[in-house]
Amino acid sequence: MYRELYKQKFVELRKKAEDTVAQGQSSAFPPVTGDITGLQHEVSVQQVELEMQHDELLRTHHALGELRLQAEREKRQYQQLFNIAPVGLLVLDDRGVIVKCNQAFTQMVNRAQGVLMGRTLAEFVAPRDRMNFDVLCKQEIKNRSGSRIDFCLSDKNGNTTLVRLRITPLDEEGARQKEFLMTLQEV
Repeated sequence: MYRELYKQKFVELRKKAEDTVAQGQSSAFPPVTGDITGLQHEVSVQQVELEMQHDELLRTHHALGELRLQAEREKRQYQQLFNIAPVGLLVLDDRGVIVKCNQAFTQMVNRAQGVLMGRTLAEFVAPRDRMNFDVLCKQEIKNRSGSRIDFCLSDKNGNTTLVRLRITPLDEEGARQKEFLMTLQEV
């Protein structure tokens, strides 16, 4: 698809270059008579075409730079929104290990974010709900039914909070392992 688009773009540039040379707007070489006239014309057209390609590459480079800046801004905004969301948000890998979490979740379990990374969500489930949580969570991940799971989280002081969990698979192309977004809302 892209090749055809670029082929068409270069055909258009070639036509513009031919028109420019034909109109005498390019003075790359002084006029010459004889057998080399065709060669001179071809070189002039190619020079104009290369100049046009160069201009197009500069415009594209500038546009890509703008897109890169926009993507970086949007990534920062996403990270801020993720972090300050009023519900607990977690990204877990396919083994249930916490890859990322937000402030609301750290407050639910009364632990620092750095302590939570690399640990499993199951470690913070109240002991009375752990077995049921594991079964329901695995079933939900397998079936992707979109149902909710209610259970109690336990903080480091042993206090519990009833939460409702929703699991959303994060399907990213080229990802080495599956990840899941966990949304925890106090009930």
